[in-house]
Amino acid sequence: MKYLQIYLICTIILYLFGPITWETYYPLLTFSLIAIYQLALYLGYKSGIAENRPYRNSTLFSSNWFIKNYIILAAIVIVIRSLMLLRIMFLYGFSDISTLVETAFTSASDIYDGDKVADVGSEMFGGTALSLLSGFTGPITIAFIPMTVILFNKLSFSKKIVGIIACLIMGLSKAVAGTNEGFFEPILLLLVGFILRPTQNSQKKKRPFFTWLWIIVGVVSVVAMFNLVMSDRNGDFYEFSQMGENSIDYSSALYRSLSEDMQKLLIWFTFYLCQGYYGMSLSLAVSEWTPLCGLGFSSYLRMNVEKFVGFDAVPYTLMAGTNSHGWLYGVNWHSAYTWFASDVWWIGVPFVMYFIGKLFAKSFREAYYDKNPIAVGMFALLLMLIIFIPMNNKVFANSDSFFAFFTYLFILKYRKNA
Repeated sequence: MKYLQIYLICTIILYLFGPITWETYYPLLTFSLIAIYQLALYLGYKSGIAENRPYRNSTLFSSNWFIKNYIILAAIVIVIRSLMLLRIMFLYGFSDISTLVETAFTSASDIYDGDKVADVGSEMFGGTALSLLSGFTGPITIAFIPMTVILFNKLSFSKKIVGIIACLIMGLSKAVAGTNEGFFEPILLLLVGFILRPTQNSQKKKRPFFTWLWIIVGVVSVVAMFNLVMSDRNGDFYEFSQMGENSIDYSSALYRSLSEDMQKLLIWFTFYLCQGYYGMSLSLAVSEWTPLCGLGFSSYLRMNVEKFVGFDAVPYTLMAGTNSHGWLYGVNWHSAYTWFASDVWWIGVPFVMYFIGKLFAKSFREAYYDKNPIAVGMFALLLMLIIFIPMNNKVFANSDSFFAFFTYLFILKYRKNA
């Protein structure tokens, strides 16, 4: 949590002193709320760690269960994610998957948001059945990569080969989204596996050298893929159409201290990481709030409620309330805080963040000591959620992570009471 807190603080510093001048609405209120929410997250984590309850191993969904059923689980990952690859391939008219994958790594803008469209499309290959199946198998696909890394030395040779194939297909099915998130997610899942991977002395407080090495490799990989995607999407342009009334400050000391290529990367990173804070400040200006009773925090849930029930909750979200300022719902970001506030208002967000922090502590402890797939999957999702706090509510925006979160939560609660 210490490093995550440092990361969140760095995003605020980048927002305030980076190369983009943000026309922040209600700056004192905005950053006071951000500080309160971040503190609530930390206090929730400390509370979860301080409980220090005697840990009981459980045979339900244990690491041994995962190894025993590994081939079946790998087959599910291979089949579901291969079908999703085919769906995106047919959606964009590619003749084969290899061409689709090549395009994802060389011209990602051609398939931008393909995965999100394919995730909810009922009139495409596989229809609604495949969309739901992709969501329902999320608890398996999310946990599979980190669990494979953690248990790799315990797997037989045949299981290792099948596992590597399944992990590659899982990673490729995310990468072909044509987005930075598509590359980031499989890298993060790999990193979770290496962070939780057993060491010769698991009681050591200091992380082993190779764990830090893999973390550094992961960060460098994320930066490299981010630069690849943004270069393809924007070329040499700095002025984004999505910037609204904000502008680039070419006189920024940080900007002028870098080379031309690094200046471009810095601007892209600043816009990507920090725009949610600006969107949040605009959301504070929304005068009317309609409690959405659970529809505010998840775009995936909103889309499906509209599809199956006919109720469009989007106009009632705080995010849509910024459209009048030119900060558009579905185009610009508003931070995860704003998504939660659409359900519980700004005063209720600290309680949500406290819960997330406490759940993060408990899932990390169980994942670290027991290595069971439920805790490992939950830890990976919460890590992803916290990293994306300044941007959006990523975990609840896609079907697989949405279903995975609530499935993990239910099983962890059941295991506790069993």
